[in-house]
Amino acid sequence: MEYYMPRLLTRISLMDYLIFLLTSTFLIAGSASFGQSVSAQDEARLGITLVDDQEFSEGIKHLRKARNLDLTEYEYPFEIGRAFLLWGKAKKAEQYFYPLIEHADATPELFVLLADCYRDLGKSKNEKTSLEVGLGKFPSSGMVFSRMGEMFAANSDGPMALAYWEKGIEMDPTFPDNYRHAAQFLSSQHDQLWTWLYGQTYLNLTVANDHPDVNAMQFVRKSMFRLFNKGKNQPDKKGLDAKVYEVLIPCSMNGIVANKIIEIEPKMACFIEAWQKLEGGPSIPVFDHLNLIASMGKMTEYLFWLYGEADRTEMNEWGTDNAQNFNEFATWVYWNGIQLDAENPFNRLRN
Repeated sequence: MEYYMPRLLTRISLMDYLIFLLTSTFLIAGSASFGQSVSAQDEARLGITLVDDQEFSEGIKHLRKARNLDLTEYEYPFEIGRAFLLWGKAKKAEQYFYPLIEHADATPELFVLLADCYRDLGKSKNEKTSLEVGLGKFPSSGMVFSRMGEMFAANSDGPMALAYWEKGIEMDPTFPDNYRHAAQFLSSQHDQLWTWLYGQTYLNLTVANDHPDVNAMQFVRKSMFRLFNKGKNQPDKKGLDAKVYEVLIPCSMNGIVANKIIEIEPKMACFIEAWQKLEGGPSIPVFDHLNLIASMGKMTEYLFWLYGEADRTEMNEWGTDNAQNFNEFATWVYWNGIQLDAENPFNRLRN
């Protein structure tokens, strides 16, 4: 499991650490005569770097020095707890996390990591309580909603898990993990439309930050192709879903059965153009972003940007002649990503 970067401290590279180590050695050597010492933040940065390099024992030693130099700082005991959890010592981690729950600087990730401790210790009631307390303190935290959903999913309660993930989408629209979890669950329920809508939102948020999730690309891409290769029979849907399928079906039947991105692009362009002409259609972030892309004539670049890693052969064949256009688009879309409105969140239940 990936744990989270602290707010106050920033991680440093191994090269920075080596430079720091050499510098601090000389500093410590001269401290006796000048009354100087390594600062708490320097000790903490060194400790974090060692922990990130899986030198847990040595890293914790420096983090404890940092804590002893500044007993009021939240991040130092938090990082010690994180180090123990990464080291597989959940009981020791809990001993550092639990006293922080009333700290003025406590963050949502504290309650997520505390819940992880109790999960590893087999204390399911404590796990749930930690997350409930976290939601009480941070009712808009997508991170805590995501972890709550994961807990229910682990207990085979998919509908309750989905409820938490979709509430997380509503409360914290820019937090990506709830979209991914919801998309994957809905994929298992054969809901191709919302697998695509949630999944493509997730990919927009993560690919732009250089965190491509190839597994997500694969199952979302599969749902997208199934949607745009659908036959003439419209599913028995109501509300928004019915409106989408009413516009989508004619475009999905247009042309050949698409098996590649360059084959699905005309169907996608057809759908977006038709959707924009639909009267009374709600604003859907995925569709609004696709419309912007289509207006620039960059739909193919966009689809390869989002899904290309799922099929490297296809990506390489297309990229041979389009590398410059792709790189220029990737730079542009980094600064012009999908727009998610916290005041008017979009999810399956609200539309």
